[in-house]
Amino acid sequence: MSWNNFNLKEWIIEALKINKIIKPTEIQNQVIPLALKGSNLIVTSPTGTGKTHAFLVPILNQIENNNKTQAVIMAPTRELAQQIFSFTKQLTANQPIKVACFVGGTELKKQTEKFKNNQPEIVIGTPTRIKTLYQEHGLNITTARTLVLDECDMLFELGFVKDLDFLMTKFNSDIQCLAFSATINQELQSFLKKYFSNTKVINLNKMVAPKIEHIFINCPFNQRKNDLLALVNLINPYLCLIFVNTKNQIAEIGSLLTNAGKKTALLHSDLSPRSRIQIFKRIKNLDYQYLVTTDVSSRGIDIPGISHIISLQLPKELNYYLHRAGRTGRNNQSGISYIFYDHHDLNAIQELKKSNLNIKYYKIKKNELVEEKNLASKTNKPTESKLALQTINRFHANKKVKPGYKKDFKTKLTKIRKKDLQKKKKFRG
Repeated sequence: MSWNNFNLKEWIIEALKINKIIKPTEIQNQVIPLALKGSNLIVTSPTGTGKTHAFLVPILNQIENNNKTQAVIMAPTRELAQQIFSFTKQLTANQPIKVACFVGGTELKKQTEKFKNNQPEIVIGTPTRIKTLYQEHGLNITTARTLVLDECDMLFELGFVKDLDFLMTKFNSDIQCLAFSATINQELQSFLKKYFSNTKVINLNKMVAPKIEHIFINCPFNQRKNDLLALVNLINPYLCLIFVNTKNQIAEIGSLLTNAGKKTALLHSDLSPRSRIQIFKRIKNLDYQYLVTTDVSSRGIDIPGISHIISLQLPKELNYYLHRAGRTGRNNQSGISYIFYDHHDLNAIQELKKSNLNIKYYKIKKNELVEEKNLASKTNKPTESKLALQTINRFHANKKVKPGYKKDFKTKLTKIRKKDLQKKKKFRG
């Protein structure tokens, strides 16, 4: 299918060509025709599928230059909002359409005065800033005909529910709603049901780039850092994204790699806007080869040139693995996604296999990747810590034992194992 099939305005087709967006992706083929008809949509899809242009194209096709806000696009982070703004400006470069981006870190008073009597046709921003501008009478969103909620589940995770509830009551009841989300949990489902009527659902979560190779590495938790170092010494990525499950792990793994001489950047929620911008600039300049982050910190950010993905563990939400892997293998390029697993993850991996992933199984032995024929079996028990093994060996070495020694041994070993388990839980997040 080509862009001509959608009966778009000629200037949009020309703008897409200028920006080298030659033909629509699967998500665009499914979303655009329905969005042009005015349907309410809930779309779940992996990162890197062309989601942003799936909602921008139908919005632009219906925009009129009349100093009234006609579309509101809400995103959970300033980086994602600015990225959407950048894409929109690229497509509207030769058009008199006013596009504005409202995020924290910019002067509120200036924005209020600038748009008070000259409303942008397209509003992009975070819910809190859009709400504030509306309350300060700098922004009139009541005229909007289309609302987009991008990374909808993340809007909830980051605590924008009250702001969203406030804003939803200000839109016209017949506004078209387009929601894009990685996953849909119960809370999000209730919200969408409350505000979205006659909604069509498009599920593209099982759509994974065919050229991504998935390498599952069997590795007990207490060996994972060592095996990670072995792995990064075996690969030479253009840019490798390393996923961990908690913010504390970002610093921990970042230090591990930096101390090993790897050019490593950290992406987490505590970074200032200036620091984040600086990191992305340096990534583009190839100053870093590794970027350590979490699912939340990296969601929605388009980072070009990712050749490798490493997941230190499976994400808490299993669908997020497909989003991690979808960071590589874009634009018909090949990519590799490594993930460490142990016997706790076997059921989750069986679920992932239903997505028709190209999976190979490996172990790291003597700092080399060694292929295994099958997924590790459930009989592969986790290894004991060194302290636990020393305690066990001392018990068996003592031929003469004092009364109560066996009970003391069991108590001591239980405490050690309990501490080991707590360490693992802390690391897993």
